[in-house]
Amino acid sequence: YAVMSLEPFEWRLPRSLPNGATPLAEGWAFGSAGILIADAPLEGFEAAIEAETLDVALEVRPHASLSGWAPILTIAQGVQRRNLTLAQDGDDLVLALRSEDTGRRGRETARLADVLVPERWVAIDVGLRPGRLTIAIDGTPMLAVALPPVVLGSWDPGLRLALGNETSCERPWLGDIRKAVIAGPDGATDFALAGRTEAPAGCRLLRHPPKLAPLAFLNRWDAVRNTVMYLPLG
Repeated sequence: YAVMSLEPFEWRLPRSLPNGATPLAEGWAFGSAGILIADAPLEGFEAAIEAETLDVALEVRPHASLSGWAPILTIAQGVQRRNLTLAQDGDDLVLALRSEDTGRRGRETARLADVLVPERWVAIDVGLRPGRLTIAIDGTPMLAVALPPVVLGSWDPGLRLALGNETSCERPWLGDIRKAVIAGPDGATDFALAGRTEAPAGCRLLRHPPKLAPLAFLNRWDAVRNTVMYLPLG
C-alpha cells in the first residue's frame, strides 16, 4: 500500500485556461489557445434537419501546421457528442460528421490534403444535401461523395457551435477566422461577426494525461494525494 502511494506519476488537478481569442477588424485571431462559443443554438436548425440541407462557409488563415485534430469549427459537446467538425490535421482539412451510420461521436467523413497552408488565407465551402457531400476550396470543387440518407436528422439540436477549439478546450487551433457562415433553408448566420459568439474568460481543462515523474516520491504533497487516492482500495 505504501509503495503504491509513491507511484512515479504526478496527477494534476483541472485548471482554468485564459482565453487566447482576440477580435480583429474583421473576424477573430487565435494566437494562443482560445475558444468562441455561439450564444444560442443554431437558428432555423429544425428546417435544416427536415430538408437535410446545410452549408458551411469558412475563410481562415492557419498560423502553423498542427499535429492531431485541431477544430476550426465544431458543433459538439466535447469529443463524445459531435454533430459536425471541421478541423486541421497537419496541413490537411478534416471533416467529421454524425449520421445514422455512426455513433454520437461521428467519424471522419472527408479529408483534403495540403489545404491549410500556414499564413495563407483559404476559403472552404461545405455543402450537405440529401445523400450528398461537396467541398470546394477557394471556389474550386474538390470533393463530392455520397452520404447516408439521414445525416442532419441524427444530430443533437441542443449542441452549440464553437470556433477555434473543442468545447472541452483540449484541442486548440491557431490562426485567424474572418468568416464562419452556417446556412440553412431559413437563412444564414456569420458566427465570425461581433455579437454572434462570446469569448468566455477561460475554461476548465479537465483531461490531463498523467505525467511520469520518477522522483515524485520526494514530493510529500504528491505522496499525500496518491495515498488518499488509494484509500478506497485499502
